[in-house]
Amino acid sequence: MEKGYKEILRNGKYIVYGSGNWRIIYDIENKKKVVKYNALFEDIKSVIKKIGGITGLAFAIFSPFFYVKNSVSSVNSASSSLAPSKNCLEKNCLETKVVTESAQKSTTENVKKEKAEKIDLKASYKTFSYITPSLAEKIIFVESSNNPHAISPKGARGLPQTYFEIWKEVFPNDSYEDFLRGVKDKKKSKEFVLKYTTKLDKFLEDNMPSYKFLSPERKIEYIAAAYNCGPLKLKQYNWDFQRIKETRNYVKKINNAFNEL
Repeated sequence: MEKGYKEILRNGKYIVYGSGNWRIIYDIENKKKVVKYNALFEDIKSVIKKIGGITGLAFAIFSPFFYVKNSVSSVNSASSSLAPSKNCLEKNCLETKVVTESAQKSTTENVKKEKAEKIDLKASYKTFSYITPSLAEKIIFVESSNNPHAISPKGARGLPQTYFEIWKEVFPNDSYEDFLRGVKDKKKSKEFVLKYTTKLDKFLEDNMPSYKFLSPERKIEYIAAAYNCGPLKLKQYNWDFQRIKETRNYVKKINNAFNEL
C-alpha cells in the first residue's frame, strides 16, 4: 500500500484506504489495487458505478456485514443441502448424486465465467474532470451556507456570493433582474459556479506557469483561491494564496468540505 494511507473501511474482500482526499479500493483476495480516486471529485458510489466490472462490488462495499456473513452462510447452506445424505450414499441414490454434481458443475462454470468477464478496472477507470457538480455544491455551501438570500458586507449576493459584473462573464445576456433571480435559484447558481470555475481553470492554465503540472487536488485549491480573491489578485500575489489570510482560510474550508468519504 502507498505510504501515508490508512484503512478506513473493510469487508471480507475489499479494503478502502484513505490519505487526505485520496481513496484506494484494494482487492484483498487478488492482492492488488482496484482503483485510486479523489474524494474531492467523486464519492465512492459514483466511482463504483462508473468503473463497474466486478459483480457485487458495490454490494460488497455498502453491505459488508451481509456480504461477509450471509454469503458464507448461504454457500455453506447450499453445499449442505446439495450433498447426498449417508442413507442416500448407502442406497446409491444416483439421482441425488447427479443433482449434486450438476450443481457443482454449474457453480464452477459460473466462477469461470465471472473470471473471464472480469475486466481490468485500473485500465477502465478514467480520470474524471475535477470541475464537477460536487465542487459547485461545496463552493456554494462554503460561500452562503445554501442561503439564497445571503448578501455579504461587500455586496456579493445569493447562493454563489457573486457580483453582477462576474455573473455577466458567464451569462452575458442576463439583465440585473435575471442576476437577482439567478443567484437565488439553486440550479442556475450551480450552473454559474461550474462555468465560472471552468473559466478560472483556463485562466490559471494560461497564466500560472506551474499549474499544468499540479495534481487535480492542488488545482482545486487554486481554483477556489481564485474564486475567493479574484484571479488577478491571485496573480498579483505571485499565485501564493497563503499570503492572503481570507483566501487561505477559504481554501481550508473548501478542503474540509471535501475531506469526507
